[in-house]
Amino acid sequence: MRALMEQTRPEIIHFHNIYHQLTPALIKVARDFGCKTVLTAHDYKIMCPSYSMLRDGKVCDACVTGSVFNAFRYRCQEGSAAKSLLLSLEATWQYIAQNYQALDVIVSPSEFLRNELKRSLPDSRIDVIVNGIDDSHTRKPARIKVICCTSGD
Repeated sequence: MRALMEQTRPEIIHFHNIYHQLTPALIKVARDFGCKTVLTAHDYKIMCPSYSMLRDGKVCDACVTGSVFNAFRYRCQEGSAAKSLLLSLEATWQYIAQNYQALDVIVSPSEFLRNELKRSLPDSRIDVIVNGIDDSHTRKPARIKVICCTSGD
């Protein structure tokens, strides 16, 4: 990463899904190079070790209002104690390292996610940019035809 940054000298680095293979520690590397940093939040990982803020099909904020080890307690990652423990430990490390706090801007695709992010990070750095396209000027078909094809047995 450092070699790429020295070669390209970017002004802004926009991160997406930097959790496991690409670590959030890259945020601070970018800042060390004087880059502005942006993260688009595609899920709830910043607040919830298992990404979804769901438990038993219901919204859960136990990791926001309490400990991130609630993900381990309730086995939130695929019902696995081991996976949930690893994600809880990772969330603890991110809290200690303050990588997400080093971001200049966090882009949220919805007001709902923005409101959840505000519980963990300063509101002044969270902007909403809604995903999708404006379909208000398109004509809706009266009927939609669906054709399904399969091959094999």
